[in-house]
Amino acid sequence: MPSSIRASYREFIDTGEPKTTNVRRRRGLPFLFDVPNIVQSLLQKQTELVQCLTDSNKATTLKNYLNAITAQLFNPPLIYNNKKYLISKFPYKDSFDANNYCIALGGYLAEINDNNEYQAAQHYLSITPGADIVLIGGTDAAQEGTWKFPRTGTLVPVLDWAPGQPDNLGDEDCLDIWKSKGGKMGDLPCGFRSDQDRFMCELPNDF
Repeated sequence: MPSSIRASYREFIDTGEPKTTNVRRRRGLPFLFDVPNIVQSLLQKQTELVQCLTDSNKATTLKNYLNAITAQLFNPPLIYNNKKYLISKFPYKDSFDANNYCIALGGYLAEINDNNEYQAAQHYLSITPGADIVLIGGTDAAQEGTWKFPRTGTLVPVLDWAPGQPDNLGDEDCLDIWKSKGGKMGDLPCGFRSDQDRFMCELPNDF
């Protein structure tokens, strides 16, 4: 755990008051690969407080602290159909890494299930600064051209390709939405591609 976050977390445990933590970067990549563990630890602590303590103010403060960390890592959320969608402010090592961030928040890589949800995601991307190509749930790694949600194995019901997509250039088995291509979909490598790439999580709105 980075020392600044560890110190802030210790300060909260001792005093009940969170402190702002700055996000550091190294060569364009965020120094954040242990953040899922931090978030999981905070979620567990919140659950313990809710279940075992009557001090509701401290539980609320902890949730506010968790939300503050989320605000550092992700853009302001989209709320749609009782779900929350979050576009990251930082790139990812690979699709597994991106999905782990989403899991740590109680969600998963965004799954586009119908045209209304697709339009909501397109609009969200269009108003999110610093994001052009955004990874979402969907892969054809098992069978080329057959796109499935990796979480459930069900077929992706909405595929709206940008011109020339999918091109499978360099073994591209993951799915993205592309702002500069009119919010259409494309395929991209599941591994690291660019420090400009982002990802979108989907989670319950009660987070």
